[in-house]
Amino acid sequence: MADESDGSAAGAQGIERVERLIECLLIEAAEALVDEEATELSAARLGLAALRLTRTSMRVAFVSSGSVAAL
Repeated sequence: MADESDGSAAGAQGIERVERLIECLLIEAAEALVDEEATELSAARLGLAALRLTRTSMRVAFVSSGSVAAL
């Protein structure tokens, strides 16, 4: 009977290892997705900041040229 319990324990440990591996893989995949989303959000924010800067620069140039008193 001792042999059977050892086999069961080894089987249970093997299952636990597989479960931990799957959890690690899922966590890594989720972290990669979060990193990708954060990168895309950062790029979008940079793009928006660049558009605002360009728009502000255009206003300054337009007003400075004397075309309009003020916008």
